[in-house]
Amino acid sequence: MKFEKFPHRISQQINDKPFQVYWSKSAERELQQRTQPLIVEMELKFACMVRMLVHFHSETDNPNLITINDHLQVFYYPVISQACDISEQKNTSNPPEMVEITTGPMAGKFPKKLDIDFVKGEWVGSWH
Repeated sequence: MKFEKFPHRISQQINDKPFQVYWSKSAERELQQRTQPLIVEMELKFACMVRMLVHFHSETDNPNLITINDHLQVFYYPVISQACDISEQKNTSNPPEMVEITTGPMAGKFPKKLDIDFVKGEWVGSWH
């Protein structure tokens, strides 16, 4: 089933562990049209509940950027929010302060799988 929806796949070793990216046919079409790599942020957000979010960027200043291929770059961003916000969307007008987790077990982890799709003109994704 997964291979029907996400027929494109690439595997890479990150932190000496396998990491796999799967993407759909529509995502492949969009990636091929890009002149710069799509940057995928896999955010692990601790607030009043734990959220595993995916954000898409055209550029970033994150120093932990990993190149997957010519069209795709990823980074993992574990953070603790200073406010309880259960929204899946980033509040750009008044975002709560975020503190990156740089020590402890969550800082050293990296996701195992990332799924990417392009639906109705928008990038969507999930990670495990």
